Amino acid sequence: MKYFTIVILLLFLPACAEGNGFPRMAAAPQWPAGTIETSAGVFQVPAGMDKTGCQQYQTKIPGAKTTQVIKYRKKDGSFTMNRAEADCPSG
Repeated sequence: MKYFTIVILLLFLPACAEGNGFPRMAAAPQWPAGTIETSAGVFQVPAGMDKTGCQQYQTKIPGAKTTQVIKYRKKDGSFTMNRAEADCPSG
């Protein structure tokens, strides 16, 4: 019974290792104009404008899944999910 458990673990262990997401792609795909790299391999990709004309962004990491959250750019160049903090026309 002990050997059976070890065999089962050895069969499932490689399956877990393959789903870890590594290695990631070395180069980013062709992002649209206006894409900003905020840190190594993390990109803020333009996702259209809101109804007041404020540029919206989504975070993308090549080869990885990311949350589909709308972000806005602040005056200092950082990004926020809070529209009120954005450097955009008020509306």
